[in-house]
Amino acid sequence: MVMEDKITIQLDGDFKKKLLPMQLIGLLPPKAAKFFYMVYVLSKNNKKCFYSQNLLKLCHMSKDDCDIALQTLIDNGIVNVIKNGGSYQCLINYDKFEEFSYPFNDLADKDEIKLSTDVTFRNITDDSCLID
Repeated sequence: MVMEDKITIQLDGDFKKKLLPMQLIGLLPPKAAKFFYMVYVLSKNNKKCFYSQNLLKLCHMSKDDCDIALQTLIDNGIVNVIKNGGSYQCLINYDKFEEFSYPFNDLADKDEIKLSTDVTFRNITDDSCLID
């Protein structure tokens, strides 16, 4: 008999995640799409996910690739990052999803989102975020 490990995410009764727009995933570079999907799945009821070594392992991506993917999401307003001590919290900007609510057939006419080249989110100070 094979035992499976399962990850359980407990949500507050009054919180429901918005559906992830496939149009957004289609426009993101593959690294950023994979990373964002994991952040989305692992986000808890307060819409945040900790950027940690575990997240890197779950994504099966290097730290550099995850940093660039996260910076791409930040630069495009999809995710924000708050630093608290030595950790970073990724917060999904669900309001941004509205920009991707067009018909799926229109996706081919849209410009793809470009992968960021410079990682700047590591420069923020404690208890601040990139929007500050």
